[in-house]
Amino acid sequence: MATSKKSLGTLAAVASLSAAPCTNAAVEISPFSNVALTANVERTFDVDGDGTDDIGISVRYNNGSPSQIIFPSGGGLSKDEYFLTTGPATYLADALGAGASVGLASDYQSSNIDLDNFSEGTFYAGFYFYPDDGADLHFGYLEIEAPDEFLADGNGVVIGGAWESVKETPITTAPVPEPSTYAATGGLLAVGLAFIRRLLRRRSQ
Repeated sequence: MATSKKSLGTLAAVASLSAAPCTNAAVEISPFSNVALTANVERTFDVDGDGTDDIGISVRYNNGSPSQIIFPSGGGLSKDEYFLTTGPATYLADALGAGASVGLASDYQSSNIDLDNFSEGTFYAGFYFYPDDGADLHFGYLEIEAPDEFLADGNGVVIGGAWESVKETPITTAPVPEPSTYAATGGLLAVGLAFIRRLLRRRSQ
């Protein structure tokens, strides 16, 4: 049985849908999106979707203006956080751009650290954590938006997060799709693979 042009077009569409911003198959999208940041209120995040919060973030006022984002150590969490910093014991988290690597070769800080050297816009904060309080180290990042009015009222947003499910494997920062969009893409890809298998079976008969 010959594969029709329509079938090939369907396969091409499925292939294009599978090309998500996070291209590594081991990268998982965290189950949260568009979480508002409010001054002096800590937001905690379940990065790996296991029902346990892994990291926290809040906006802190400085001389009356919410000019800092702080990554608290511990807080309401069951374990310390380890955010990517500009260097050993600098207490400043890196405001990363897209395409940055978060991995073993980087410096991390587990005490309270600030992100007070960023400019308004979208950036990434890298971290490592131990899912389920286990011994295996994993890397991840948050995508954060600080709009122009951030310095006035602290209305930043955590757009989303992602993590590398293979232990001790670096992750590259990239725009995070909505969890629902990512799930839908995965579903379409599964349908496409099933379609391919049916075509191959027919051709072999």
